[in-house]
Amino acid sequence: MRSLAVSLALTLLAACSLDPIGDDVEPETGPGTVYQLVSVNGANIPAQVVQSQTIVEVTRGALTLATDSSFIFSYIVRTRGGSSEQVGTVTARGRFGVTGTQLRMRVTSDTAVRYAGTYSATDISVGDVSVPNGDQFVFRR
Repeated sequence: MRSLAVSLALTLLAACSLDPIGDDVEPETGPGTVYQLVSVNGANIPAQVVQSQTIVEVTRGALTLATDSSFIFSYIVRTRGGSSEQVGTVTARGRFGVTGTQLRMRVTSDTAVRYAGTYSATDISVGDVSVPNGDQFVFRR
């Protein structure tokens, strides 16, 4: 199974957005309905994984669904290895569609669906379907 640390490391390298920032930073949101990230891969936020002497922690996150079918998925990541620590924001934007209780989200830079799962007015559960055993995210209003 793909680990959270590997997934986050790949996401961070692709996003190039891991910058030293303060603890008071919040996930990016926008106009629309905002859901708070409550768990990653079954671990409650803050979710933490240790791999190769590096600690990767998702401290908070949010998913915004706008009325124009756009989304913002943003989360704060802290990495610690040895004596160094970095905190950064990982943000994905794109378009979403809902059919019944099924939610599909396509990141702007992708041609295929990246996240898929279930939707209700109070809860969203999605997984990264772009890779086998992708990370799972649960959000609540």
